[in-house]
Amino acid sequence: MKVLFALKATVLVMLLQADSAYAASKEYKAQICENCSASQAFEIAKGFEPIIQCRSGAFHPDEQECYSTTNEIVIFNARTRTSYGFYNGHENQGSPAHELSNFIVDINNLPSEVDIMLNNIVNNYNTLNNIASTLFHDSFIKNISNSQGLLGLDRVYSSDECKSHPSVQTLKYMTDSSKIAHAQIQAQLAYDNNVDFRNSFTRQEITSAGFSIGLGQFGATGSWVNIISPKLTIWKFTNDSSVLPNQIGYKLDLIDGRIKVGISGSGTLLDGAPLDVLKDFGGDASTISKCLADELDNIFPKTIIAPNGSLVGGGPNGAPSFGNSSLISSGTTTGGIPGGSAQQCMHHYYDRFHPGVIMFSFLGSCP
Repeated sequence: MKVLFALKATVLVMLLQADSAYAASKEYKAQICENCSASQAFEIAKGFEPIIQCRSGAFHPDEQECYSTTNEIVIFNARTRTSYGFYNGHENQGSPAHELSNFIVDINNLPSEVDIMLNNIVNNYNTLNNIASTLFHDSFIKNISNSQGLLGLDRVYSSDECKSHPSVQTLKYMTDSSKIAHAQIQAQLAYDNNVDFRNSFTRQEITSAGFSIGLGQFGATGSWVNIISPKLTIWKFTNDSSVLPNQIGYKLDLIDGRIKVGISGSGTLLDGAPLDVLKDFGGDASTISKCLADELDNIFPKTIIAPNGSLVGGGPNGAPSFGNSSLISSGTTTGGIPGGSAQQCMHHYYDRFHPGVIMFSFLGSCP
């Protein structure tokens, strides 16, 4: 594919290719796409037009002399492992800005090191898929108590039963820093043991946003095109599809060669409700077990807001606190509606480590 935006572009490209000093050390601008065609790669390359810099003319100060540095670009198809190379530059260097004409032409015969670098960076990041799909799966699931008889919302539970309730187990793995740290350590070990790609670069900085890599005298700096995102690993505490699901979703991200583990709001379910929905829109006590309601009250400080907007539960000066009335009031098993009253109050549960940040909210009983 030869596309010219100016008649003299071919001559300029030949000069660039003949410049042995420039060729001794090349840094490419790169983007990795999921499955782009040659024409789509060309469209992506258009976005790499060089910056034009101008100065006053040497002989006519009122005139501009403008210049740019031609970018060498490689677009890499992650699915087919195909590289597309382009020059994106301007002709008429030294002319006023409006006289500089943009051109994009193919780079023929990209160095093999470029293909190796981009293949390895895709392989490197894809290891997150393998880690996410296998992390703790066997050893973790077999040790979880899936007591399906404990899942009903219309019964009273003993304290021992609540300890094994799937929703309580999910909440434990969501809030216990030692559990999250253990997951991160195991994920990092799995990544470090991937010797195939760990030493495949002479320089590497890889994140979910972009990368800067080198191999010998060649380098590439760029980004991913809508294909790289944190990988998700799901640990389920309920296996029966007929009951409310409870699961923890850990998201694995790669930042400068280190694994970071976080909690997925959409992948974490508490008695069937996604964590991000509970945070953004709130839930209703009638949809969760008494075990989960009591555990929320045990581990999170909260405030309680009456239907008229007044504060009816909390600490001094309206700060979140423990020891408030329960989300589900005594004598009820669901709904949090005391004495059959239709009145419900909003219980806001706060992050213990980030004061003022609401983790999630539930409509429940009023004091």
